[in-house]
Amino acid sequence: MVLRETEEWMKSSLPMSLFRAAKKAPSINPERFDDRIALKTRREPLKKGVANFRTHELIARGNRLEFRRSIQFRILSFGLIGVGVLCFLLIFSG
Repeated sequence: MVLRETEEWMKSSLPMSLFRAAKKAPSINPERFDDRIALKTRREPLKKGVANFRTHELIARGNRLEFRRSIQFRILSFGLIGVGVLCFLLIFSG
């Protein structure tokens, strides 16, 4: 039941633009899973105000859920690496 609801929520929110993905995700009540680990798991960021966009997302694949890096986080990561490599090449290409 939870998996089906998650898949429906994901299908309804796709396709989403890069900036629309920063919206707050729906809250999940951990008691509905009937799992002691789900009750102990915290769902808020370790540091508040670090990222102003969603860095990870919940993806349903078959009968399992995966917590993966979001596309926004990947673009930012590779963009910063690219800028660093470009700066390195410009500085030391002399």
